[in-house]
Amino acid sequence: MRLEWQRGVGGNSNSLPFLVFLLSVSATICAWVWSGVIVKGTDQERFNYATEEAEQAIQGRLDDQVDLLRATAATFAFQRSWPHTHFKSYVSHLDLSTNYRGLQGIGFIQVVSPSRLTKFEASMHGEGFTSFKVHPVISGRDLYPIVYLEPANSFGANSIGFDAYGDANLRGAMEDAMESASPILSGIEPVLQATARPAKETGFMLFYPVYRGGEAPETVSDRRNSIIGFVFCPLKGSGLYQNVLEGEARRYLDVGIYDLPKGGPMQLVYSSSRYRPNRLSAIMVDATMPTLGRQWILRFSTSGVFEEESATWLVRWILVSGLLVSFLLTAVSYTQVSANRLLSHQAKELAERGAEVVRLNENLEHLVHDRTTELRASNMELEAFCYSVSHDLRAPLRSVDGFSKSLLEDYGEQLDEQAVDYLNRVRSASKRMDELISALLNLSRITRLEIVRQPVDITQEAIDAAAEAFEPYPEVRFALQVEPGLTADGDPKLVRVLLDNLIGNAVKFSSTSKQPRIEIGKSDGAFFVRDNGVGFNPAYSDKLFAAFERLHTQNEFPGSGIGLATVQRIVQRHGGAVWAISGVGKGATFYFTLR
Repeated sequence: MRLEWQRGVGGNSNSLPFLVFLLSVSATICAWVWSGVIVKGTDQERFNYATEEAEQAIQGRLDDQVDLLRATAATFAFQRSWPHTHFKSYVSHLDLSTNYRGLQGIGFIQVVSPSRLTKFEASMHGEGFTSFKVHPVISGRDLYPIVYLEPANSFGANSIGFDAYGDANLRGAMEDAMESASPILSGIEPVLQATARPAKETGFMLFYPVYRGGEAPETVSDRRNSIIGFVFCPLKGSGLYQNVLEGEARRYLDVGIYDLPKGGPMQLVYSSSRYRPNRLSAIMVDATMPTLGRQWILRFSTSGVFEEESATWLVRWILVSGLLVSFLLTAVSYTQVSANRLLSHQAKELAERGAEVVRLNENLEHLVHDRTTELRASNMELEAFCYSVSHDLRAPLRSVDGFSKSLLEDYGEQLDEQAVDYLNRVRSASKRMDELISALLNLSRITRLEIVRQPVDITQEAIDAAAEAFEPYPEVRFALQVEPGLTADGDPKLVRVLLDNLIGNAVKFSSTSKQPRIEIGKSDGAFFVRDNGVGFNPAYSDKLFAAFERLHTQNEFPGSGIGLATVQRIVQRHGGAVWAISGVGKGATFYFTLR
């Protein structure tokens, strides 16, 4: 039955597209359901990670405020008499606006018994607070006036001296902090302002108790007896958590923070003001967060960015695109036979092209062999030409030089000064021609020589080359500095020729200086030869390494004009590079590398 079904499918041209359509639609539905589950799970995972990050960031900001108050409380515990100027300087160095967002300032509330009120106010007047007065004064209990509050320009003039214990909201937080020996937040209330107008912005007061001796007593009654005051800070609601979120929490979440008082409705503390309800892919969750004696509700919801990066749109379009693909596959199935024919034809063409490639490779091998043979023949002709130059040209030059010398020796007395000068010029030109021929032969020989690489002691070779270069100038005192330990991997003979030319040039062009100096060393992976000679115009640096190109006249500095061309050939044969930096009258530095 299986074979009959296969034959039926294969033999009926209409059944194959129908089967393809059914299979593709089924696969589309499965992919649609599966992708919806995956996207929903991925979004939930991203949301959970962002909310955890946000909770840690919010708790971290509160911990920063508590740590600051704890450190300040320790100072008050052991230094009851803290001059106001010192406290002001201490707060200014904290840079609250930058390091402690939302924290309006830092202050100290001191416990004052009614019997010490007059003396206490007098001591405050002595510190410069001439208008200081505890208000309001309630008889029958200790007073809790604000005696320090910085920065002063952020609060009203009536803040100093205000008896915080008289406020029911603040009194409850102070009682809890004193009895628990821990930081406590007050309920939401107007934040202290710099004007006398009613505050439109609300926040909290964070209290930290200060006990005599610094340590909190064991029992509640002992804590009440040992309390000397409270370090506190006003926290502005809008600034407390502004920009607290970073990374994925900031990009993916809208956050609302609510205070949940005992027996009262939730009160908004902070909102990112981006929450837009009733969105298709929105996720929202409330998390309870016990916070310094208060109960906070953190309401997290997905932001617009979160939903823009969500793949829910992909889930919606999978069904549509799957159906389109199904119809496309159905259409493609009708062209399957034609495609098979086309593939067969293309396979035949590929086979023919493969045979053509094999034939071309064989031709290329023959061509390479022919070119190699021609190159060898050219090298042999070049060697024959070099021999001819060495033998056939030098012989006439020696004859010209020899006969000129004989004329000067045998008939010099009979010749006038001009004739003698002519003969000397002939001899000088012959010698110059011989030097050029030798330089060309050396350059040609260097190009043909086989390189035998081995370690080369650059330092010693440079010292030896410099010693030879100094010999033609016995009257000049050169200063030589060679960096120790210079080594390279190269052909020793060619490297010595390279150094002879570079150091010889440095000696020649610095010989006219008052205090000629030659330096050989290594910098940034390149060897260098530096002199303090006449230098050259950098505009003509492209001519330095060309044969017979000279930047100075023969009368100024004699030479063949082949030396730097030889240097370049040697460096190129070693796979390196050579360049020069100079200025007229500023000496020259030649750099080279050997690979």
